[in-house]
This record gives sequence, C-alpha cells and structure tokens, in this order.
Amino acid sequence: MKTRLLSSDPFVSLENVLSPSSLAFAKRQNARTIDALGDPSQSPRMKMVKDILDSKEKIKYAYLVGKENVYNYWQDETNPR
Repeated sequence: MKTRLLSSDPFVSLENVLSPSSLAFAKRQNARTIDALGDPSQSPRMKMVKDILDSKEKIKYAYLVGKENVYNYWQDETNPR
C-alpha cells in the first residue's frame, strides 16, 4: 500500500485558516453553497430558530469536562460570547 505525501493534498494550504488564500477559498465555497441551497437568512425557519436561541426561558446548564473542569456556554445580551 502506498502512502500519499502531504504535498499531494490539494487542500494542505487550508491548514493556515487565516491566510488570505484560505479565507478566499472559504468565501468562494460559501457562495457556491448559497447558490445551490439558497440564503439561510431568507429561510422561514431562521426567525424561529433565532427566537429559540435568544429566548430568556432557557435552562442554564454546564458541561463537566474531565473530573475538575466545568464549562457553561451561556449566551445572552449581557454575555454575547
């Protein structure tokens, strides 16, 4: 069985995700996707999903990672990210 060299990978340059060529590639692929599937912001479900994600009626919860680390990914207008 032959092993392919990394240099034969046509997408190896995308490893540097913030390079101008990687960002341009992502922009082109996004445009192709929108052309094929339509703009998600125009979807009738978009408002419904946004309303659910932005609801103040969410249950706060956290994730235990390992034995000591607890993470909470709560987002709201006070904690946008």
